Amino acid sequence: MISLAVIDLDDVLGDFVGAVLEIHGWTREQLDAVRPIGTWDIITPMGMSTTNFWQPIKRAGPDWWESIKPFPWLQDLLGLVASVTDNWIIASTPQPFEECWTGKLRWVEKVFGKSFAYNRYVPVQHKRILAKKGVMLIDDKKENVRLFDRSDGTGVLFPSPNNNLYREAYDPVGYLVRNFIFKDQSNAPVLS
Repeated sequence: MISLAVIDLDDVLGDFVGAVLEIHGWTREQLDAVRPIGTWDIITPMGMSTTNFWQPIKRAGPDWWESIKPFPWLQDLLGLVASVTDNWIIASTPQPFEECWTGKLRWVEKVFGKSFAYNRYVPVQHKRILAKKGVMLIDDKKENVRLFDRSDGTGVLFPSPNNNLYREAYDPVGYLVRNFIFKDQSNAPVLS
């Protein structure tokens, strides 16, 4: 039984990679041409140093983070999670600069409201510290899921172009319905 769901923010709820490509003047087609399919790293294929990658994002400030577009499946994913547990949080690994911390908090406030942000948003470097029996992590980073599983939690890899489930990335919620514990949604609430 799942008592708590921990949902990753970047590339599960919000289109981080899309925002990165936009600020660097790249298209998805350009990234797909240089990055091996299912690969997490985008900095190396873009031919940038870590400093050059983060520099324009830092300059753009918290507004850049706040402007990341929510994915169209966000409400469907939350409805799916609510079919398993009403107790869920958003956990994200902020970069070690203030603009990121502030911007991610503002994104959560904008999408979910201030009360939610202050009660259910958890900035955390290592999500595995939240793992225990009955706690489920939904994340697009394979390593986070693996470490969560090893720490007695239940890790669910969210389909993304960034991982080996890339073929399912255009219907990630459908993939979860077909392959995990989200079988009976008859009592799932309708989110507005």
